[in-house]
Amino acid sequence: MARGERLEPRRYGRYAIVAGASRGIGAELADQLAARGFDLVLIAPTKEELEPRADSVRARYGVEAVVLPVDLSTPEAAERIESATADLEVGLLVYNAAIAFSGPFWGKDLDYYRSLNAVNMLTPFELIHRLAPRLVRQRRGGIILISSAAGMTAQPYLSAYSASKAWVTNFGLGMWAELKPYDVDVFTAIVGATDTPGLREMMQPDFLSGTKLARPADVAAEVLASFGRQPVRVIGAGNRRTMGFFRLAGMNNSARLMTRIMAKVVYRGAVPQQPVEQ
Repeated sequence: MARGERLEPRRYGRYAIVAGASRGIGAELADQLAARGFDLVLIAPTKEELEPRADSVRARYGVEAVVLPVDLSTPEAAERIESATADLEVGLLVYNAAIAFSGPFWGKDLDYYRSLNAVNMLTPFELIHRLAPRLVRQRRGGIILISSAAGMTAQPYLSAYSASKAWVTNFGLGMWAELKPYDVDVFTAIVGATDTPGLREMMQPDFLSGTKLARPADVAAEVLASFGRQPVRVIGAGNRRTMGFFRLAGMNNSARLMTRIMAKVVYRGAVPQQPVEQ
């Protein structure tokens, strides 16, 4: 999107697919896209999670909202989304869904990590592979990937999630370069600690009470304001300063520092010496 152009259906296409739309940043992105006039395809695991959000945007903005319950950890997830939206004028894909776990890497079984890898990497990979030819033929459209500051440096006790978000950032940058010649905008948003249900379920209360968390509505607003203007952006001025510090510190020092920080976040500083059951 060139400077001066608006993020609107006329420029990108009528429908925005929002994966991970039931709460947190995804719900705010859906709401703000509806406010801009986009009809929505809302995706989360269950219909019950999505119906209140769909009812809200229909009533407030007069847009259409298709409820599409899909378990994004399953092998057929991307195919189901492609099939369900085949007859719609899809202009945007927003992939916000993610699974995160804080604790020792061995604290979850391999089935859990297969689900994490599917939701965080494999499903967006396949979904973009299926959707990209359609956007290229249209010669318009856009993709927004929600990544994380956790993927910018080592995150002990959040290792699998951190690694998956590093992948998202790099994949998003590659897609930006490959799709740009076809007037398809790709933007990767690197978000920091945000006051979402997912973060509150994962982190220690001490961390939550002592940390200034971003508001999902503010994060969503900066994401949409940045989309089409650059390939990637760290969301929030404080997060940009932190990422600058880690770049100066280097990988080894950053890993040592994050080990101490994450031990406090996950264990109040007392790291278990033996494998634990989660």
